[in-house]
Amino acid sequence: MKTKRTLITNIAQRLDRRVTGAFAPRGGFTTVELISVVVILGIVSATALTMFTGSSEYRLDAAARKIVSDIRYAQQLAMDNHGSYRISFDTSSDSYTLYAKDSNTTPATDPFTGTAFTVQLDSDVYSGVTLTEAVFGSRSYVVFDEEGDPSSTGTIAISAGRMKRSITLLDTGLARIATMVEFVEN
Repeated sequence: MKTKRTLITNIAQRLDRRVTGAFAPRGGFTTVELISVVVILGIVSATALTMFTGSSEYRLDAAARKIVSDIRYAQQLAMDNHGSYRISFDTSSDSYTLYAKDSNTTPATDPFTGTAFTVQLDSDVYSGVTLTEAVFGSRSYVVFDEEGDPSSTGTIAISAGRMKRSITLLDTGLARIATMVEFVEN
């Protein structure tokens, strides 16, 4: 014969299981939960990897395209305004300046900012990019004449970490970007 106390204990235990069953700790995770965590970690790591490793290459490529664009701009200004325009590169300050028509001292005006046309690499958009070389014959500048011809052919080298780009200026005034590959001997 069951006592009242045993009966009440049994009822309480059953009610306790029903009420706390949904909240009771389980022995492990479901497959859906594990797959969800793996997918989220994959997305986060892919995003972080792109931000930390890919950004230097993107900045380097952007800087190379900017230099080529500014070379073409100087060439076009020379032809449009029937005068000479000079771009001078300074490796010590990682910068270059486009000078006004027939001037070696007065910078041209940047059409976008309205300020002196000097581009500073290794800052803002081009952070981490350095101007490692600019050689036009024996000079570090090139002058475009009124026909758009450069004073000499040349090479501009920029880098970001171990990545490098080379911009070659041909005698026609065409500028080309090339990826420089560095081989390391074991």
